[in-house]
Amino acid sequence: FVFKITSVVVLVDRFLRYARGSVEDCDRG
Repeated sequence: FVFKITSVVVLVDRFLRYARGSVEDCDRG
């Protein structure tokens, strides 16, 4: 159960970082 929560948190964090990076790239471009 704890492992599932951890993996979900990691996936969400990774997605947020990717989304933030994409927005920054668009602004830069």
